[in-house]
Amino acid sequence: MRCGTFALTGSVLAMGASWALAALPFVNRNVTAPIAFAVAVEELTEHQQDVRQVLQSPTVAARGPSETFACRPEHYFHFLDHPDEAVRAWRKLGAKCVGISNLGGGQFGWSDELGSEVTWKTIYRDPGKRVWYAHGKVKPNHLLPMVPVKVVVVLHHTEKKTDGEATGIEHHAEVFLHTDSRAAALLARTMGSSTTRVAEQGLGQLQLFFSALCYYLDQNPQRAAMVMGR
Repeated sequence: MRCGTFALTGSVLAMGASWALAALPFVNRNVTAPIAFAVAVEELTEHQQDVRQVLQSPTVAARGPSETFACRPEHYFHFLDHPDEAVRAWRKLGAKCVGISNLGGGQFGWSDELGSEVTWKTIYRDPGKRVWYAHGKVKPNHLLPMVPVKVVVVLHHTEKKTDGEATGIEHHAEVFLHTDSRAAALLARTMGSSTTRVAEQGLGQLQLFFSALCYYLDQNPQRAAMVMGR
């Protein structure tokens, strides 16, 4: 089993755990409506100018599928606030995950052997959503140049009953990515709808990073204490 990184690439907020689609047939997935930023920029406590730039001229914008899954909501919200602990939980279950660093002050970081470095934090939250802002530089592969990126991700979440009347979560994510790299912007324009599809797939993997883990703990309560460190 493998789960990937909390890496923000030049075209998508990419997370592994794609194997969970086949391994855990737990999710009801539906295509949702066109994306729209769900928070007034003026309500953000930080990075207003950066967020406004991303929203006014996104290189890529995409929306992930709507998912409903059984879980204990307290596990889900804990991992949203502590993605580094979600990585450790996946590792305890045998998954191979690249690390997430807790930088303090609610900020997290990721880097790789190609020199990519990205940091992010929550800049807005209310009972139904949270907004992550990320920035840094990404080198997608050995052939492409380093790409500076600014990314805004909105995760919508609602507690609700699943089809089996179990307690669960419905969620979906939206991503807005901006880069000043001419090469990356040209590549995105050339790929057209393919870029959006890649971003949508990445958002689906991001969502599964949280949903598959929380679903597993809900279905295997005897392992929850070990995974959660208690």
